[in-house]
Amino acid sequence: MKPINKTFFLCLCIIWASVFLLTKSKIYLPNIFQFYLLDLIAVPVLANLGLYFLQFITQNNSLLLKPWQLIFVIISVSIYFEIVLPLCKPSRYTADIYDVLCYVLGGIFFLAIGKIKKQLN
Repeated sequence: MKPINKTFFLCLCIIWASVFLLTKSKIYLPNIFQFYLLDLIAVPVLANLGLYFLQFITQNNSLLLKPWQLIFVIISVSIYFEIVLPLCKPSRYTADIYDVLCYVLGGIFFLAIGKIKKQLN
């Protein structure tokens, strides 16, 4: 899977930073944005960062993510944010099956964008 467009990746990062900064400023968005938007973009951002890092350390810009690597990202994020953190800090984090669904949808989105870019090239 190819990385997503750099401009699009930057837009996802700006969305994440905006929601984060608004929340820290005690300005809350509607629940669907506040609680699920960041979960939806987490996997595409993390998979893209992982791919860029992998390409950097191997010095091979043609290297692509394999589907099992994307699945690994989805499972890792789900376990960490929906099992580990709620167990370690239950007052701050809660486990939510809808978050896991958002991680899966984000992975499908990343896969779809990669497929679209591959077909266009």
